[in-house]
Amino acid sequence: MRTARLLTPALLLAISASPLLADWATERKSYLEAFQSRYADSRIAAVEGLREADHADGARLLLGHFIAEKDDSVLAALGHKICDLGSPEAREAVRKSVLGESESRRRAKLARIFADGRGLDRLEILKKLLADRDPAVREAAASTLGVADGLLARFVAALATDPVQDVRKAAIGALGRIATLEAVEPLIVVVENEQVQELKEAALVSLRRITDRNYGMNPEAWRAWWRKHRAGDLSEVDRAIYLGAEYLRARLKESVLPNAAGDPKKPPLTVGDLRAVPVMTYALIHAGVDASDPGFKAGLSHLLTKPPDGTYNLALTALALADLDADRYCGRLAEIAQILSDQQSTNGQWSYGFPGQIAVTPPGKNEPPPDEESGTGGEKKKGPKRKIPITWHDGLRGQGGDNSNTQFAILGLRATTEAGCQVPKQVWERSLDWFIKAQEKPYGGWGYVIGGTTWSMTCSGTCSITICLHALGKNEAILAGKPLEVVQIKNGVDWLDKNWIGFDKNMSRMGGGGLGFYYSLYSLERVGMIVGIEKIGNHDWYAEGCEHLLSTQDDDGSWGGNPIDTAFAILFLKKATRGYEISPQDDK
Repeated sequence: MRTARLLTPALLLAISASPLLADWATERKSYLEAFQSRYADSRIAAVEGLREADHADGARLLLGHFIAEKDDSVLAALGHKICDLGSPEAREAVRKSVLGESESRRRAKLARIFADGRGLDRLEILKKLLADRDPAVREAAASTLGVADGLLARFVAALATDPVQDVRKAAIGALGRIATLEAVEPLIVVVENEQVQELKEAALVSLRRITDRNYGMNPEAWRAWWRKHRAGDLSEVDRAIYLGAEYLRARLKESVLPNAAGDPKKPPLTVGDLRAVPVMTYALIHAGVDASDPGFKAGLSHLLTKPPDGTYNLALTALALADLDADRYCGRLAEIAQILSDQQSTNGQWSYGFPGQIAVTPPGKNEPPPDEESGTGGEKKKGPKRKIPITWHDGLRGQGGDNSNTQFAILGLRATTEAGCQVPKQVWERSLDWFIKAQEKPYGGWGYVIGGTTWSMTCSGTCSITICLHALGKNEAILAGKPLEVVQIKNGVDWLDKNWIGFDKNMSRMGGGGLGFYYSLYSLERVGMIVGIEKIGNHDWYAEGCEHLLSTQDDDGSWGGNPIDTAFAILFLKKATRGYEISPQDDK
């Protein structure tokens, strides 16, 4: 029961008249006097009467009172006022104060500011608090979430398997309140694997709320319903991606997870399985598979604890980790950047590399060191938040390689720059020089080494030149977002147009170096995305590729029963390769 307001007429007049005050110091003084009241309703009136607090000092004043306040109704009023702040200065003060608070107890309390589903930067701040190193903060952040927080569902899902029971409980409840279909899979995982009965029952309550179904504690029944419902509710392309991802999830779980029971029916882990893990995991990231999925977790664990096997897997591991969370895995990405830089040949190419040449880094060591002003590892700024120098070692060079390994090495190095790795410019310069020299004159294509031009290797050369020019940042056409004005890139795209062969069953016609159709299809996707073109000549490369993939997917969700080909198909369908954004000042 609230106590009656006991503000003096003078203070009420000062607060209500504050829009007319030009001097924030005057309003601030009136507010502070009013907020000293021992009555909750009086403090609420003081907060609600503020009119000129939309700036950094006003934000910090309200935040300080929020931390000190004990009454829930006053906290609600303070939170409402903080969430109403809209000026850039006030919003920045809120972000820095919440994320930079060094005391975990206070960070947990500050999470409650956003409990009413408001605030311009709410999602950004809560995303970071959900990943806080202190379980009390993670629990508090999850407890604030509700139906408006669908964009945070996948981050909450990761907490459903948190090592701390209270965090898991808060996450399970949050998934039920968010009530999006994205929450279904992680809740089924809880029903299947959670050891605490109370939490299993809570997950069941959340599942019933979201799906209006009740299959009890039977995870297989839930999964059967979910597969049918999820696939039937998707577009043709999304359904193909989903079914392909289901196939890859199962393959990863079967192949990578330890066979603790010694099941004789389970095949041993082969070299082929090992080499497929990075591209399978990379495809699952883009397919949107939940982070708590056992198959995905097995793949990610493999990337973080097993030495990659040569150039392809070093590069694909970098692509996967950078797209998943470049900041968190900056340590592993820096290792990969250094090794790829060291393994470049003197002519600018890469060969298959040296298997296992990477330090095994425990997952915890991949996390970035906390910033001095942040309790959660720092705010994520645009671009990488750190600079990691990669050393140039000119004496470690081989003599040659091939254009297939080379394009993947370049893609991998590009991915490491997302974590702030500063790849030596000599690496980009040597590869650029190689691809310019190796382009067939006057036709514009590339072969596996030199000569014997193929589709996939022409895609390789076209993309690699584009990436190198972007990395060096000196070409005017590239900086202006007009890569087709670069003669080598234009000639490469023109060669693909003149030699367009369509998507028929004669898959070897698209391949190069014995690498096959799906490899070439994924190479084509990279040309479209990296060069930034929707058509090659008159051909809509994505529409034609989709039509072929949708008509050739097998009943088990795979393409050809091959996990690597299936991963390449998913990456094509998802347009997984990051393109380039041109800043307004360069886009003339």
